[in-house]
Amino acid sequence: MKILMVNLFLRALKLSPLCLILLGGTAVNAQNLPPYAGTTCSAFATQPEAQWHYYMGTAPASLDDDRDGLACEYLTSVIRSDGSRIFNNQANRGNVRYTLEVWRVNATDVYLRIKSSEGMDFTTRSFPSDPAAREHMNTYYRSLLR
Repeated sequence: MKILMVNLFLRALKLSPLCLILLGGTAVNAQNLPPYAGTTCSAFATQPEAQWHYYMGTAPASLDDDRDGLACEYLTSVIRSDGSRIFNNQANRGNVRYTLEVWRVNATDVYLRIKSSEGMDFTTRSFPSDPAAREHMNTYYRSLLR
């Protein structure tokens, strides 16, 4: 079951299990990666958020302590829907449509929702402000829109 979940997640992200990461048609190497988005599972709100960073190389391999390909397995996969969407940007890459959204619950609780037409859909941890959420979005997810 875990292997099936990993394969489905990789397919949704359009990543190969061989860790060949392609963004915008060019291979990403270690020098081009942003800093770690988090170094422990507690830095992520959902398992899919941790999984994204694990496979993108913006989180350490230690997030998968049992080496089964799933990062932070105990985290929830629940999609937040509280608050109001205050920003929405979409782009097509080939036949896949990617959407990046910013949601505000209150002045100090802002989060991102990342989704694709192929089934990728997750929300992130909270940020203290809209600018902080957008900075995180631009650092780690903007490549989906290029």
